[in-house]
Order: sequence, then C-alpha cells, then structure tokens
Amino acid sequence: MKRKMLLVLLIISTIASLFFINGCTKKKDNVIKIGAILPLTGPASFIGEQHKSGIDYAVNLINESNSNKKIKIIYEDDQGKPKNAMSAFVKLTQINKVKIIITAMSSSSLS
Repeated sequence: MKRKMLLVLLIISTIASLFFINGCTKKKDNVIKIGAILPLTGPASFIGEQHKSGIDYAVNLINESNSNKKIKIIYEDDQGKPKNAMSAFVKLTQINKVKIIITAMSSSSLS
C-alpha cells in the first residue's frame, strides 16, 4: 500500500513539475528584429536618411497589414565608414541578436 501511494505521489509530482516548467518558460516575441546600418550622419547622411524613410514607410505598411508579427528596425549609424559599419554589425548581432541586416553603402556592405 505504501509503495502504491509513493508511486502515485511520484507521478503526481512529476506531472506537476512538468506543468510548472512549461508554464514558466519565456513566451516568444511576435517581433521580427531587423538591423539597418546606414550613414545617418556625415557627408553621406542624405543617402542614409532616404533609405531610412523608405524602410520606415515599408515597415509601417507591413505592420498595419499583419497582426501576427510585427517588424522592428534597429538603426545604427556608420557615417559611411567601413570601420564603423563593422562595429555596428557586431553590436546588432551580439547585443541586439538581430538575424537580418540592411546596409546602404557598398563600403559598409563589403566590410
């Protein structure tokens, strides 16, 4: 009788712990993060601002039409310099955990 009771308690505690573990897991965000490395300051800032305006417009259209997932753009300024683009890339991939990156200048893209 004690063995049956112990077995039942063990099964109940196992099931309860599974529910607890599954209930405490972090829910996935419905946000797709995209990085954008653009020259927002410096001599090529007019190019970066045009790209930023186009990206913002497209993201707004997509976010308004799609209720399941939203897109969030994380902008980084590279000033049109490859060294700054590399720093921005590392920040976006390592800190912000971005999987998609958009660039505007060929020097930034190549670096």
